[in-house]
Amino acid sequence: MNRRVYMLVFSSGSRQMSGATAIPALLDEGDSLYMLDHNVLFLKTRQSVEALTTRLKQGQIGAHEFFLADVTETPRAGNMAPTFWNYLRANDLLTSAA
Repeated sequence: MNRRVYMLVFSSGSRQMSGATAIPALLDEGDSLYMLDHNVLFLKTRQSVEALTTRLKQGQIGAHEFFLADVTETPRAGNMAPTFWNYLRANDLLTSAA
């Protein structure tokens, strides 16, 4: 199964969602993330939406409010730092090589 790219947004009022303290509980070996802010990140993983949702609702994270969207094959545009685009393009290169 190829890696998917998810956009994950936490409500600013979600408890315990201050970046690095809770996020590692979401990750499996080989996963990566690009954090835009303390409550917005992009996650590359082989996990399904269902598996991520379960992890978000349970365990160490316990997020009350969040939005999760698979943006792997979504058209993208914007004015972001080159490191952001490089992060997203790296997945595109891996997918096309498979």
